[in-house]
Amino acid sequence: MCRRYDATIREAVQALHAASPIAPSPGFRQRLDARLAVERRRVPRPPAHAGVSATILVLAAFALFFFELAQRPRIARAPLLPPVAFPNPVASAGLPFVSFQDPRARVVSGNPYPYGTTLFTPASASR
Repeated sequence: MCRRYDATIREAVQALHAASPIAPSPGFRQRLDARLAVERRRVPRPPAHAGVSATILVLAAFALFFFELAQRPRIARAPLLPPVAFPNPVASAGLPFVSFQDPRARVVSGNPYPYGTTLFTPASASR
C-alpha cells in the first residue's frame, strides 16, 4: 500500500517537473478584470424561500417563548422575618474578642466560633 502510494506521488512530481509552464493568453488579464467588475456590481438576490424560512423561524421563537412562560412554575414567597434590632458588640476582658450574634439564634452546635463571630488578635501578640 505504501509502496504504491510512494510510486504514484513520484510519478506525479516527475510529470509536474517535465511539464512546460502554462502562460495565459494575451487578453486574459483584461477579460478577468472586466468579469470581476461585472460581478462586483451585481446585487445578490436572496433565495425565493428566504422570507418563508425567516417567518417560520420567528413564529417558532414566539411559540417557544410563550410555551416557556406557560410552563414556568409559580414561586411561592417566603414570609419576611420580623425586624430585629442590631445587637451591640459584646467584649470580654480576656483575649480581644468581639461578637455580633443574631439574637434569634438559640443553639449553635459544632462550630466553636458561630456565624457572625470575629476574633481579633492585636498586632503586638502576633510577633
